Amino acid sequence: MTAFSDVSSMQDIEMDTLCCPITTTSISMLLYNTIRRHPGANIAEIEVETGRSLTFTELLERVSSLVAGLISIGVTENSKIVVLSYNSQESHMIILAGMFIGAVIVPIDPSCQEDEIEHMLKLVEPDYMFSEGGKTLFRLHQILPLTDYPTPQLIVNNNKKGHTKFKDLLLRADPDCVPMLPDPDEDHVVFIMFTSGSTGMPKGAMLPETYFLKSQYLISEMGRTKCAENHLMATSISWVSGLFTYMKGLIAGDKTIYLRGRVHEVVLLETIQRYKINKMSSHPTPVLRMALYPRIFDY
Repeated sequence: MTAFSDVSSMQDIEMDTLCCPITTTSISMLLYNTIRRHPGANIAEIEVETGRSLTFTELLERVSSLVAGLISIGVTENSKIVVLSYNSQESHMIILAGMFIGAVIVPIDPSCQEDEIEHMLKLVEPDYMFSEGGKTLFRLHQILPLTDYPTPQLIVNNNKKGHTKFKDLLLRADPDCVPMLPDPDEDHVVFIMFTSGSTGMPKGAMLPETYFLKSQYLISEMGRTKCAENHLMATSISWVSGLFTYMKGLIAGDKTIYLRGRVHEVVLLETIQRYKINKMSSHPTPVLRMALYPRIFDY
């Protein structure tokens, strides 16, 4: 995997909590098994801006359909898939489907500067790219001509012609479809995550199976007997905080309420009140702004 030569290994990331090994060696298999154990009619996730939701059964069915669609366009184990999205139903599904196939997922925050995104793409040299439509897709079209490697196959979350449409990849599939890599090597790379680039250009780190399977934050939710909670995910799936929040919700059976982009403190306060949020994952700045909001006691 020569394209990863400039990307640091998992040892360069500080892992603060480890626990004893569990029975599976695949994070995708762990997610699959825990999702199946939850009541199928329970809501898995809600998109605040659109009100769209998926139950655990619907999520697993659509991910299985997407697995078939991705395989039909050539996605295989270790294919590199960039996901250019803050959060969306489609980006969550393509991340899970890619994991089920054994691909390497590379989430990128579309709010990054153009030169940062260009740098990240050159570093990874993806085989496939998923992009939201609108401004995100427009910016991507300005960046791709500047790269010096073969243009990846583009999967777009809109209905415009000229690209592979996300909805066209939802093929009829076996409802009992299981992850294709149930017992990978422990150093099999699942994600490449990028830093914020506050001290220069963003740096990538390869996250293998063990990074997730030994995380106390995730594994502590296994076998939890208390009632499901409403968890507000006010951070991007492209950051480790957002990724772990989403995975933890799937493992715990929580209802994950997420935002498609950065919002003002009023929207956060209204969302917390509307969905009766029990816990929240967010960058510190929005939380501080909420605390200092002059009319906070109106909520």
